[in-house]
Amino acid sequence: MSKKPKIAKKDSLQKEIKDLEKDLEELKIQKDNFWSKNLESIQSIQLDKLNFLKLKLEKSISCLELTQKKVDELGVAGYYSRHHDVMSTISSVYSTCAHLSELKSIEDKIKEIIRKNAKKDSSSR
Repeated sequence: MSKKPKIAKKDSLQKEIKDLEKDLEELKIQKDNFWSKNLESIQSIQLDKLNFLKLKLEKSISCLELTQKKVDELGVAGYYSRHHDVMSTISSVYSTCAHLSELKSIEDKIKEIIRKNAKKDSSSR
């Protein structure tokens, strides 16, 4: 009689180990999905920022070209704006580049985490 409870307990523990291993694998998949989704989100934001940057660069170039034309045609006889549009567009270019720089840094860190996790997962198998 004493063997049956021990066998039942052993079987129960083995089943519990299998369930825990399955749960662990599911958690690893969830972790990988978490980082992949974050990376996709960062890359989407980067594309939005890049498109915004292109627009602001075009606007800045246009403003500068108009001012250059005015300088060439009117010289000191022209009236020049105290609040030229180029200041706001250049400021937007500057801040957008700063945002893109930070996003790239975050992207690199996420890629490093994904790479380390993949390396860890492949070595543990």
